[in-house]
Amino acid sequence: MIFDLGGVVFDYSFEQAYHAWSAITGRPASEIKECFHFSGDFERFERGVITPEQFIASVSTQLGHTFDADSFEKGWNAIYNDVIPGMDQLLASLHTDYPLVALTNTNQIHAKVWKGKYATVLQHFDKVFVSYEMAARKPEQHVFRMVTDYLRLPADHILFLDDNRDYTASAAGMGMHAATVSSYDQVVAALAHHGVYPTAHLAPPHK
Repeated sequence: MIFDLGGVVFDYSFEQAYHAWSAITGRPASEIKECFHFSGDFERFERGVITPEQFIASVSTQLGHTFDADSFEKGWNAIYNDVIPGMDQLLASLHTDYPLVALTNTNQIHAKVWKGKYATVLQHFDKVFVSYEMAARKPEQHVFRMVTDYLRLPADHILFLDDNRDYTASAAGMGMHAATVSSYDQVVAALAHHGVYPTAHLAPPHK
């Protein structure tokens, strides 16, 4: 099985970054949200194509404020919340019977935080694939091929769970079983739909 991380295993919100940067810049969080772009240099940074310094300079231009590394990271790394309740137990149970890997679009600065903050739940994965090390990001099918090569399994033997429909559609286009999920209950329901009932205490949902 392949799990996305943010929005599936742990919760996060970029709204928290906007508010943190608002406190630093004095600009309303709504304006920062409007000016920040989840494309261009954001995607290049997630592919590891540009450096943290280059990305900070890019965001500084977008937001009209010159950030140093510390002030930038104060906002950029404020997005992370708790592990989604139940996911640690669920992954521990699944890992007794299935190979588990994670596949996430992320970047060097964020990784400094989530690798430590979520270390306990991440230990249930045999490997965590990160976009900035792969020089590619979901929904590019190249990233899925790298994971299937690692698992040494045909695509139709793999279940992929993500909260982004574009990403699950790309995985399904390669022949994977894929489910779009955004809560613990949806994850359990998706597993049950594919005949996976991890343990007796994680009963299948009522129909």
